[in-house]
Amino acid sequence: MDQLLYPPTDLLQRVGNVDAAQQEKIYDDIGRVARQQIESALPSAWSWNGKRVLDFGCGAGRVLRQFADCADMADLHGCDIHEPSIAWMNDNLGEYLSGITCQEQPGLPFDNDTFSLIYAISVFTHLTEFSTAWLVELRRILAPDGYLMVTVLDGGLIRLLAGEDWDENRIGFNALLPGNPWDVGGPIVFMSRWWIEAHWGRAFNIIEIRPGVEGGQGFVVMQKTPLTISAEEIDRVSDDPREITALQHNVRQLSRETSQLRRALAALTSNPAS
Repeated sequence: MDQLLYPPTDLLQRVGNVDAAQQEKIYDDIGRVARQQIESALPSAWSWNGKRVLDFGCGAGRVLRQFADCADMADLHGCDIHEPSIAWMNDNLGEYLSGITCQEQPGLPFDNDTFSLIYAISVFTHLTEFSTAWLVELRRILAPDGYLMVTVLDGGLIRLLAGEDWDENRIGFNALLPGNPWDVGGPIVFMSRWWIEAHWGRAFNIIEIRPGVEGGQGFVVMQKTPLTISAEEIDRVSDDPREITALQHNVRQLSRETSQLRRALAALTSNPAS
């Protein structure tokens, strides 16, 4: 297989600002580590032969390109809301994979039970309003014996991104920076293990939850259950008393953000650029 082309800098940097002098190497390294993480979670008897795979939130193919050597056995697909990334990927990596543009709201043009493997790297870490609805949509297109793998923000990055220490009693599904534009990173969502088990566990058999280490994300491996379930049922508040504590803490987090933004706005309006 020939060396694959790299996307232009604006698309490459869009999925994570990295040192420009080493951006292609870092881009490759991150994608390679993600592939290793995915493959390490698959059963030992797994074969790529005849499998259909979806990279949900693929960007220009940072992770999906790493599976190009499987393209003669597996059917590789990606989707993303950023049309230029999908266009570049199809134009330059279309020999190995296929990408489609999706919208912020759920809905994908695939039949039920289509994919043997769906993975979402650094996607549910940013989804707020439509997070559970997207989870239900991915569940719809996941094969009954297929695997859904997603990364989540837990304690590994909370000091860097939220300026506080990890406390599982105060974190359930805690969303920060709501409405933050996608081009500057979008919202940030932290999830605790107990919340994932209490809510996602209503729709999936949770095979494994790997905690994130400092500077990294957690990793959740799931298979869907046969029952039918709605986003509202998944979101329904559980009996765990930490639900209320986490919601209260999220209010405090958002109030702090609002105060900081108001102070920044006041500073700008009182000292307009000359």
